[in-house]
Amino acid sequence: MLRLEEEHLVDPDAIPLTPEEVSVRVLKPRSGYVKGLGIRPSSSLRTIASSGMSKDDVQRQIAEIKEAANSEIAELKEANKRHEEMTANILEFLRSQGFTTPFGKWGELVQ
Repeated sequence: MLRLEEEHLVDPDAIPLTPEEVSVRVLKPRSGYVKGLGIRPSSSLRTIASSGMSKDDVQRQIAEIKEAANSEIAELKEANKRHEEMTANILEFLRSQGFTTPFGKWGELVQ
């Protein structure tokens, strides 16, 4: 590469070669190269096909993920219900002890 650049610059009026031009002259253009990007990536279709997962495997995984998500949703709903009940019990206890909220209408602080 350096020799190519030196030979090119022997002529005083020569414009220096860009790195891309040097690469093309030294390595020669090849199919599979995209100018400026190097070797193109493999096709996404080939990547998917080579992953080894069948359609049935994918469907099974989707079903497992849906089941896990539904289970998590049910657990979160139950936890939310328990939290609401606990909050209601605490408020009821505080009111029975004579506690009044320091907040007026719409949560504004009463002074």
